[in-house]
Amino acid sequence: MSDTDSRDDRPTTAASPAGTGRAEALRSHACDVLRARLRGPEGAFPTRWSIADGPADDEIHLNELLPLCAAWVGIDADVARDLVLSALAVQHPDGSLPRRVRSDGFAPDTHAPWPLIAVAADLAAGDSPHPDFVAEALPALERHLEWTLAHHDPGDTGRPRWRSREESLLPDVWEAGLVTVDLTAMLLAEIDALLSLASRSGMSGSAEVRFRPKLRLYERTLEDLLWDPSEASYRDRDETGAAIPRMTLSSFLPLLFRRLPGDVRSPIEARLLSGAPLARDGGLPLWERWPDDPADPPVPAVHQAIVWAALRNGHGGASVERYRAGVLDRLEGEWIRTGRLPEDLGRPAPAEAPAPAPVSSAMAAAVAVAMLRPAAAAPAEPGHVASWMERHRRGFVGALAGLATLALIGAGAFSLQRRSMPGSSAEALLNMARECHRAGDHKQAIGLYRDFLASSTEKNGTIRVLLGNALFRSSRYPEAEAEYRKALDEEVSSLHALYNLGLTLDRQGRTADAVYVLEAFVKTYSTDYPELAQRARTALDVIRSSEQRPAP
Repeated sequence: MSDTDSRDDRPTTAASPAGTGRAEALRSHACDVLRARLRGPEGAFPTRWSIADGPADDEIHLNELLPLCAAWVGIDADVARDLVLSALAVQHPDGSLPRRVRSDGFAPDTHAPWPLIAVAADLAAGDSPHPDFVAEALPALERHLEWTLAHHDPGDTGRPRWRSREESLLPDVWEAGLVTVDLTAMLLAEIDALLSLASRSGMSGSAEVRFRPKLRLYERTLEDLLWDPSEASYRDRDETGAAIPRMTLSSFLPLLFRRLPGDVRSPIEARLLSGAPLARDGGLPLWERWPDDPADPPVPAVHQAIVWAALRNGHGGASVERYRAGVLDRLEGEWIRTGRLPEDLGRPAPAEAPAPAPVSSAMAAAVAVAMLRPAAAAPAEPGHVASWMERHRRGFVGALAGLATLALIGAGAFSLQRRSMPGSSAEALLNMARECHRAGDHKQAIGLYRDFLASSTEKNGTIRVLLGNALFRSSRYPEAEAEYRKALDEEVSSLHALYNLGLTLDRQGRTADAVYVLEAFVKTYSTDYPELAQRARTALDVIRSSEQRPAP
């Protein structure tokens, strides 16, 4: 039995749409079930782990990791982190993870888990990730993300596909060749979660270079291929690009992606919660029922936990609370009627059926705990201009992509002089830095740029690129690298920072890293920014021929 079983660490129940007494009783029951499933370190699992649903009593199931973490962060966040570490401990050398694995290390099947491992780790880490947790988890998460992207999108097309029925989120409606919204959204959420975890831990440089272009690639697929503006919804597509008419849970999974623009998120939430074909009190069915279907579609507990994790990324509000209340009422009604939590929220269990052991209701318990956990604080909703810029980032950045370094300096001074300092002070610093940079006095320019950055409370990716350029010209390559990486953190669309980072890595003798970055630059921007891509190709040719190195 777990080392936490003897402790009464149940959290105080927050205000709930259900009656307070019934909600507390349901929460206590759910917590008891989760604790009963918990085990201490054993065999292949170096930290605590949770027994998976099913007949075996010595294996974990990684498709349950996100629901379990969503439950445990509201009870004991240390347990959530332990669950992640035990899952990552069974990683294969190629970066893959077994979907199911026993405590002796044996994997009963060869299927991949749903790509929500980094999402679970990011949730378990919290706002201030513990350094030891990040140091252990992040390298494994990066290796797994590399493998996952290659597994689901081997041609690097930006149009991922489930490899098999068994691996898909919705096996009963799986078809070979479909580009599905759910997989694209999961990959976006997975990349975003890893970048978020790395950024909050100050370890984002390598991850940014490796995965930020992939994030943009799948954002384009979501926006350009899978979004149906006439329906204001996402639709799966077949190999010809035609939309699949039947609506499924897949259409709502983009809500997992935290950076989904508000003008897209709002209609999706409205469709989900306010009269859409799938809207229903008590949970979200896996697909839309058509007249000739023999029965209602299932409403599995594990899928509801994922939907709840997605909804918590939004701004909340009455519609989300309505969904939460419906699921809670459904769970409470079944528990009061039968004394157990249902695995399928859409199908009432016979009252006379024998009550199952807690093993078979763990995922429903995880949903219950996640539902009773207060929703996250609402992030600020972007304004119309910010939303437009986010949706049209490629065009916005393209307008800047052809600027030379001196033009970039002028634009940076003009756009940033009002951010944090009094206007005259900011303008004076940046004008002096610009003049010093033009005159070749890089040492003085470096000091002025740094004075400005030290006095600013805003993100200043443009100025960091300029500082990096001055450091590069002064042959201070490690410092230049650091500034370019910070610029990528602060301005995700900084083409100059990514290109110059490749040159800086080469100057430090890290040729393989430089080639990797510049090749990624060419691959990502050949279509949208051909002139910059050609500069990167030229730099690659020079680097490979060991001739005179290019400079920013």
